Amino acid sequence: QAYLRGFKGVIEVYDDIRPGKPEISIHLKKQAGVLGINSTQVSAEVRAALQGTTGLEVQVPEYIETGEIIKVNSDTGKFMSRA
Repeated sequence: QAYLRGFKGVIEVYDDIRPGKPEISIHLKKQAGVLGINSTQVSAEVRAALQGTTGLEVQVPEYIETGEIIKVNSDTGKFMSRA
């Protein structure tokens, strides 16, 4: 901002860059489409690698405590019982 303000006629310079927040730029080759890869998939994978993801969320009864091992129906994704 300070550098740009040094030019004659430049006023009110703003940006939304937050210090310390890294920016990642990824460019896909045209051949990626042939392999079935698109920018949405790449974005999701990069976000998961950097920020983590939630694999599966399951609603459980109130008596189940955090950290308990449970059984989940693989077809429905619903709670079955304690393991």
